[in-house]
Formats: sequence, structure tokens, C-alpha cells
Amino acid sequence: AALIAEAEALMVRLEHVHLLAKRVKELNSATFAELKSFVDPLPEILAVMQCTFLLLGSKFADVKTWKQVKIMLSKMGKDSVKRRISDFNPLHAKVGGRALKKAAALLKGVSVARIESVSIGGTVFYAYCDGILQELTS
Repeated sequence: AALIAEAEALMVRLEHVHLLAKRVKELNSATFAELKSFVDPLPEILAVMQCTFLLLGSKFADVKTWKQVKIMLSKMGKDSVKRRISDFNPLHAKVGGRALKKAAALLKGVSVARIESVSIGGTVFYAYCDGILQELTS
């Protein structure tokens, strides 16, 4: 009975991750263009995108600046953010403790209301990061 309950809890968690990923995958190219069009985005948008890439296994040094984040957002094929999110499995995630702490710290100071007023894509990525952090730290 305990094994069944554990399996059911795991299914709920995986379904949650799947729904978060689905929201990102449903973003269209115009939304990505909107994100990449920012020359000097709100600090919250930079933090959310840095958090996203940290959770997907990038090093912070690779996403330290907005210019670097835009390069990551522009990647295609298996390196595209949508593909990386599709392939992400929290059970097999290779996110180190330091990266996890950094990702949580980046998201902690974010005002969702400020992001919502400027960027739909930023809001979806915030929800994704928040949900994945909950999964990885629970």
C-alpha cells in the first residue's frame, strides 16, 4: 500500500512538471521575440531567465548577462530552451546544490506583478521555475 501511495504521489509530481513544461512549449515565436527584444529588461526578467537556464543545467557564468541569456534563447534544435524543457525530468535532473540555491535566490526577489505587466513569456517562465524549484526541493 505504501508503494502504491508513493507511486501515486510521484505521478502527481510528474504531471505537475509536465503541465509547467507544456505552458512553456505553447509559447509562440512572437513571445520569444518579445523576450529577446528587450535591450535592458527588468531585473526580474533577467533573474527568471537566469533561473530557468540554471535549472536546465547551464552554468551561471553562461547566463550572467542579458546578452548571454538572449543567445541561449536563440538556440535551435536540441539546444533550444523548449527542447531542453521538454527533455527535463526532475527525477534525473543534474542540478547541483549550489545551482539550486542560486536559482532559488534569483527567484526569491522577483515581483511577479512587475513581470506580468511587461512580459507574458517572462510570467510563464517564472511559473515554470517556481514549480520546478518546488519539485527539486521537496
